[in-house]
Amino acid sequence: MRWQAIRALMRKDLRLFFRNRFFAFITVLSLGAFIGIYFALPPTLDETLSMGVYPPGATVEGLRSLIQAEEAEGQALDLHIFESDAALRQAVLDDDVMAGLVLPEDLQAALMAGEGPTVGLYMRADAPAEMRDMMVGLVEGLSLVLSGRPLEIEVRAETLGPDLAGDPIPHRDRMRPLFAVMILMMEVFGLSSLLSEELVTGTLRALVTTPLRMGELFLAKGLTSVFMALSQALIVMWALGALGQQPLIILVALLLGSILVTGIGFLLAASGRDMLSVTGLATLALLILSIPPLGVLFPGLFTAWVRAIPSHYLAVAIHQAANLGAGWAQVWQPLLILLGFNIVIVGAGVVVLKRRFA
Repeated sequence: MRWQAIRALMRKDLRLFFRNRFFAFITVLSLGAFIGIYFALPPTLDETLSMGVYPPGATVEGLRSLIQAEEAEGQALDLHIFESDAALRQAVLDDDVMAGLVLPEDLQAALMAGEGPTVGLYMRADAPAEMRDMMVGLVEGLSLVLSGRPLEIEVRAETLGPDLAGDPIPHRDRMRPLFAVMILMMEVFGLSSLLSEELVTGTLRALVTTPLRMGELFLAKGLTSVFMALSQALIVMWALGALGQQPLIILVALLLGSILVTGIGFLLAASGRDMLSVTGLATLALLILSIPPLGVLFPGLFTAWVRAIPSHYLAVAIHQAANLGAGWAQVWQPLLILLGFNIVIVGAGVVVLKRRFA
């Protein structure tokens, strides 16, 4: 393996990349845009739940004491008292409060008498089901406070996995895997377009007629792509604070991601007929690979089929390491699966590109 020839070819490709004003501009714009979007988003989550109540009275005072107990446990509730049922209903419709409770005047007396009074609950149609469950639990707690009859039940709670109740992950931190995948995919546009142009103009065919071996050619192209993708991804992850914990895991994940996009670039360059078609295929690949990171941003959005997309394992590793502080014991499996995808995709890209020379 002649490393001097490989380094010369890498320097040539780097010069061509930065001479292309379009790709150079897109690279700088992407770096600035991802970092800017991250810092434009709020660094914390506002989990205060606003609730309206009608009518005021002794029942509301009991509800206030219950809410104070909830806030002491970390659940912030903002209580608003309304003077009429209609005003409470309108406030819920206008999204001024997330939910509304209509408490009967004789609630405490009915509870003391052992009766089952009816409590009204107003919620918007688009409110999550968890909100309804929380309101029902709050009313049940209120009945215990007012009746003075606590249930003889001992609850033993056990948290499985990381407990995020007191330290929720902000949305901007959940977007780190998405930013990582998108900045890595920016290199696919550059690599696939460069290879496609060299295939059309015959530059690659001329290179293989020189003493340069085919393996050295692919190695030089691959190393250039990995260097460009990895360096940009590291800059973004550093700026987004993702390297603050488990930096080695993040580095390995980004390296595997850089190899992944390099293999995809090989496949797209061999599949497209010209630069325009390659750009279209690269855009489609970007959209597909961006799906799994959206599952990190919106948990439960996708089902198990998303595991067929290799970027799923990259997103999982970055999310667990950067946001949850997971170690090698938690991320080795997704990293190993990602490595398997890399072997298949890079191998297929090299084989298809060789056939283009025939």
